[in-house]
Amino acid sequence: MTSKFRQSFKVIDKALLRWFPGHMGKGMKQMQQKLKSVDCIIEVHDARIPLSGRNPDFKYSISGLKPHILVLNKMDLADLSYKQKVEEKIMLEQKISKIIYTNCKNSLCPGIKKIMPTALSLIKGSNRYNRSENVDSRIMVIGVPNVGKSSLINSIRNTILGKKSAAPVGAVAGITRAVQNQIKVSHDPLVYVLDTPGVVSPTIKNVETGLKLALCATLQDHLVGEEIIADYLLYWFNKNNYFDYVSYLNCDEPSDDIRIVLAKAAIHRKSSIKYLNFDGSYIYRPDMQGMARNFLNAFRTGVFGKALFGCFPNLSLEINLRISIGESTRYMGRFRTNRFNPWTNLQKITGQKKTETTDGEVQAVKSEHLVNIPNPYEKEKRLCILCKMNIVPDYKNTRMLSQFISRFTGRIYGRHITGLCRHKQEHVEKEIKKSREAGLMPFYFRNPEFSHDPKLFDPDNPFRPHHY
Repeated sequence: MTSKFRQSFKVIDKALLRWFPGHMGKGMKQMQQKLKSVDCIIEVHDARIPLSGRNPDFKYSISGLKPHILVLNKMDLADLSYKQKVEEKIMLEQKISKIIYTNCKNSLCPGIKKIMPTALSLIKGSNRYNRSENVDSRIMVIGVPNVGKSSLINSIRNTILGKKSAAPVGAVAGITRAVQNQIKVSHDPLVYVLDTPGVVSPTIKNVETGLKLALCATLQDHLVGEEIIADYLLYWFNKNNYFDYVSYLNCDEPSDDIRIVLAKAAIHRKSSIKYLNFDGSYIYRPDMQGMARNFLNAFRTGVFGKALFGCFPNLSLEINLRISIGESTRYMGRFRTNRFNPWTNLQKITGQKKTETTDGEVQAVKSEHLVNIPNPYEKEKRLCILCKMNIVPDYKNTRMLSQFISRFTGRIYGRHITGLCRHKQEHVEKEIKKSREAGLMPFYFRNPEFSHDPKLFDPDNPFRPHHY
């Protein structure tokens, strides 16, 4: 099945992956100026891409002489079965011995509790130079954007001091745009932390590395393009024979064309965008960008399992589908709040065993899908009376149009009285004005001939109160 899929991913414009705004260059200079008042460097990176995407400039411009700790954050989304091999490779190639895995969303994460003792022991055994007589210790947190630097500082502060968060956080890259003032994270011993903006390399030589950074939300989605990132994710899934996206996106079979996949998903979920046609009518097209955003968010929140990108020659993308009880509870909570609609493939068999792996290959774990059943939490779609009866308003049908104007003033009733959908309400108003201009309907009253017709609605009892 792999032969019909792409074996390489081509990007038309490589300049899309070059994002180095002014605040990054300014932040890099500020970090270099603050180095003389810093005792230790903590570099934070995404645990899903532990070997790729880190800024090589940090090694030569910031973390050269200072004690260095590498924190691999978001461990809840990464496959930790290759943790030892990753640590050995980092230690061999980059000479970093202190590697800590953390999850800032979990207040009981043991990795967060290990950071401060590790940093203090490194500071104690190092040459502090001009800060040898200072009582307090200062730590600088660096890394590429959106890997959880500010969240890590807040977690350490909450764990040790029990105080509220002090660093602003967000789900997109570029929230922290300058080196912040020092934040106290410990009283005894006295420790301050400096939060810094995320800085990527001005030139990303490897296109695939840039796409991995974009896929992990380290680059802003609108710069690369959500459909391009979704296409890269689809390419990785197909290349590694992982087809769980088929049921999530409601496709008939695996496909290598992102446009077909997103269009089918949008049509199935009735996600569309309304456009005004040249003749004044409206046309509806599938919301491709919205479905691409939904596809990416599902991957980033762990719906497709845990991932580890490009660490070893025989391991391009490892998907681990072992869903713990805590994770399954979290996913079902998301489902019950209607974040995944319609019914998706989140009902995985929790006791699924991982397949045996050989030295030459890593077999992908395939999940068995349950029978498709309707979503019991999905609300019934409400239809207005014209949509339900499939009635198209026409300016010549004055009897029907007279139902929607006042008997005494000729005023057109609003949606809060008629109960029509926005599209039909606009259509009715347009046809009434057209009929009046043609001389078929009066302007200031309703034709008495139609006064005794059965009512489609009661003007004295609106469907909902007016916003005034």
